[in-house]
Amino acid sequence: MPNHVAVVALLAIPSLNAPRLEAQPQATTVLVGATVIDGTGAPGKAGQTIVMTGGKVAALFADGRGRLPVGAVVHDLRGKFVIPGLIDGHVHVATDPSGRDASARARLGQALSGGVTTVRDMAGDAVALAELAAECRDATHTCPRLFYAALFAGPTFFTDPRAKASAHGGTPGGQPWQRAITPSTDLVSAIREAKATGATGIKMYADLNADLATALTREAHKQGMQVWAHATLYPARPSELARAGVQGLSHTMLLAWDVDPDMPARYADRTPRAPYENVPADSPALISLFGTMKTHNTILDATLWVTQQIEGAPAGAGGFAEPRRAAAWAFDVTGRAHATGVKVGAGTDGLVDRSPDGLPNIHTEMELLVTRAGLTPLEAIRSATSINAELLGRSADLGRIAPGMWADLVVLDADPARDIRNSRRIAAVYKAGVRHQASR
Repeated sequence: MPNHVAVVALLAIPSLNAPRLEAQPQATTVLVGATVIDGTGAPGKAGQTIVMTGGKVAALFADGRGRLPVGAVVHDLRGKFVIPGLIDGHVHVATDPSGRDASARARLGQALSGGVTTVRDMAGDAVALAELAAECRDATHTCPRLFYAALFAGPTFFTDPRAKASAHGGTPGGQPWQRAITPSTDLVSAIREAKATGATGIKMYADLNADLATALTREAHKQGMQVWAHATLYPARPSELARAGVQGLSHTMLLAWDVDPDMPARYADRTPRAPYENVPADSPALISLFGTMKTHNTILDATLWVTQQIEGAPAGAGGFAEPRRAAAWAFDVTGRAHATGVKVGAGTDGLVDRSPDGLPNIHTEMELLVTRAGLTPLEAIRSATSINAELLGRSADLGRIAPGMWADLVVLDADPARDIRNSRRIAAVYKAGVRHQASR
């Protein structure tokens, strides 16, 4: 059972049992004349009409090929380009709400104005996250809709200061949203309590072996939760996690541990050496891993923005003896994984951190997917839209422009299929059909 602090914290989370309905605008809005890039990877279609009502896309057709609803507000977008709202698949906005994350609302607002309409928070203080998620479900609120994970790891991990910062005053590893797991843990109850916090997935982080990771994955899936993991759990390896059925593996850099013979037994035992030196990007071992990931439909959450930050770091940063070489390896491996057929998502691990132009880092993430990993601009857009929606388990209503989907749209002044950097040229942002002020 959770301790007293955890119970109080759970009770403080607003409206967990209430219906999860988004505020829906009453007016019908029609966008005409745009080139629509739908997020599937298909080329854009010029001269398209998008009808939005009740927060969703009601119709999509070639200009003049359908009737416009009576009384609709019509915007002429000739010369503009429309892509789905961007999804940052890896952020942290509530690791320490009493410190840096006190600015979470402002950072989320900055992200929305920069085209990010949905984020996946990869574990933090669920009390703070539930409050933010409830606010952001309202289409009129200036923030992306927010999904978040509960953290699962071995007991030895929870000496990490980040665990204490996000425990909401309770015992690290003893809260429903951050749970220390051993072979004797009641996994049914642990998953049930994590789900009750409002989390839609679990994140396996560290100090878990393959057997425990597999058992956690199976139970989470039984209870309707997504399962995400660091690509290496020390000692569980990437291929073992893919075979266990996780939806996504985070951080390309960590794939190198799949065949390294000196796998540390614990996260804390990592040393500043370079396992990537033993695993060339074109090695048969990695090609085999990519095949396993493709077979099990495991999405690679590559996190290239943070990889770029590591690229310029001093020796030893991130557990790598030579960060520049490690980063170059990660860019290459991400491209090879994609070329092999592995789905690559777009997650920054830094929503708006250190952004020189004030825009969210997802734009840099997409640019790196193109310039450093070899994806086409349309493929990079797909990574940040429909693939990330799949990672969230929300392909049915997010990540594409199509009838029945949430009307999350970014209107651009220039064609991102010609130059992915044009994703930054934002004219308007729609979240569930509501127009929000855009960064310029």
